[in-house]
Amino acid sequence: VRSAILILLVAVVYVGGKMISERVLPEMKARQTQQDHERRLVLVNELIASQRYDEAEETLRKLLGDAPDNAAAAALLPMIEEGRTCQGLYEQVVEFQKQGDLLAAQHIYQKLQTVCPRYEARDVQTRLQQVNDQQELIMLFAEGEASVTAGRYQEAIAKLSEVRSKSASYQKAAIEQYLADCHLALGKEIIARNPPDLAQLPTAQDHFEQTLSFRTRDAEAATQRDLASRFVQGKERFDEGEMDRAIALLRPVYDMAPDYLGGMVATLLYDAYVASGDSFRGAGDLPSAYEQYRKACQDLAVADPTLACARFSEAVANVTPTNTATVTPT
Repeated sequence: VRSAILILLVAVVYVGGKMISERVLPEMKARQTQQDHERRLVLVNELIASQRYDEAEETLRKLLGDAPDNAAAAALLPMIEEGRTCQGLYEQVVEFQKQGDLLAAQHIYQKLQTVCPRYEARDVQTRLQQVNDQQELIMLFAEGEASVTAGRYQEAIAKLSEVRSKSASYQKAAIEQYLADCHLALGKEIIARNPPDLAQLPTAQDHFEQTLSFRTRDAEAATQRDLASRFVQGKERFDEGEMDRAIALLRPVYDMAPDYLGGMVATLLYDAYVASGDSFRGAGDLPSAYEQYRKACQDLAVADPTLACARFSEAVANVTPTNTATVTPT
């Protein structure tokens, strides 16, 4: 009985061992091989996603060497080649952009988008936007420059200000000089209008201030700003009947620019002197009236000083200054 049991046990062990060696072990090995292939496929996909194409290809070819019939692995080879092509195009774009060749960079970007619609470099869209923005800045600056040259100053200001709003650094010095020139020219054009357009004087003042904001030491802009400011204040005092204050503001303007605002400053100053003289005469201050009439008659280049000269003559007859002046209208 013992012998029979022993024989039975040996038979069971033999059959079991044979089954393990012939079926179980191969199945385990096949499963392990499949898991290894799947692991390597995952790794290849990760390398492709991170654009490490050389490593991806090396890993994939080893896998295909072990499993030449692995269709999933074989399908990754074209993806690696496409990725390399796209990465090459992207690197060309970056290099062209660094060199400042924006047209070439833009051309390659367009090719990259066509050939590699799935390419997902982290900053590809950002770089494309940078190139497009730079191209727009170049175009706007060129248009603004052309407008300055042609004397279209408002148009130039609009174009160049748009450049500044898009980029604080692009052609900064040149744009500031152009804007200063444009604002100065526009302000002077308002002052030179004949007949004068008094309603636009605040606009002229603003143009001169803008000029000085770009060129703080621009003597001409500072002078024009001060002349406009004095004239506006002087006109306000004149309209309010404050003739002496009006004269104090307007006379420096006349002395520096007798034909200011088409000669309006001379006319306004003339009327202020006459009105001031009348006020002094009415108050019985004939010497002061005499002096105001004299200035209106002799100092100012006006078309018709007849009234002031007539009143000056009357004052001469009633005042005996130390040195009596001769009535000689200018």
